[in-house]
Amino acid sequence: MPVKALRLVDTEERISLRYGLIGQETNGLGGFANACWTVPIALEIAADMERLCPDDCAVEVSSLITASGPQPLNVASFPEDTLRLLQLMKSFERLTIEVAITGNRHTAWRALVLNPLIVSGENLEQALDEVIEHNRKLMSTFHPQ
Repeated sequence: MPVKALRLVDTEERISLRYGLIGQETNGLGGFANACWTVPIALEIAADMERLCPDDCAVEVSSLITASGPQPLNVASFPEDTLRLLQLMKSFERLTIEVAITGNRHTAWRALVLNPLIVSGENLEQALDEVIEHNRKLMSTFHPQ
């Protein structure tokens, strides 16, 4: 990850903590901001998935990397409660991609409220506003010209 991106992640984590929220790079407000920064890559992946597996979603799994390529490690089926949690997180991810494309603040709020790792409330509204403002250059869809 480039140094500039590391500084941004650090800032997002501090903003989140100031409001009593989780702000790590992969979830919470930090994950939300990170997704908005990386939307071009997300769009490429989404286009590939739409073409290759339109009715499915991607789930990262542990793999053994061999000379023949990655070999996914077999895991048992997910228990029902774990499957529901994964579906909830995938909904958060889909909404976050939509937000990165449209800049729709209400959809951003919906995405964050869906995330079970984020405590919603008035702090969430303030933290979202600050993250959007702090990332004005990287989240240009929130700030139309």
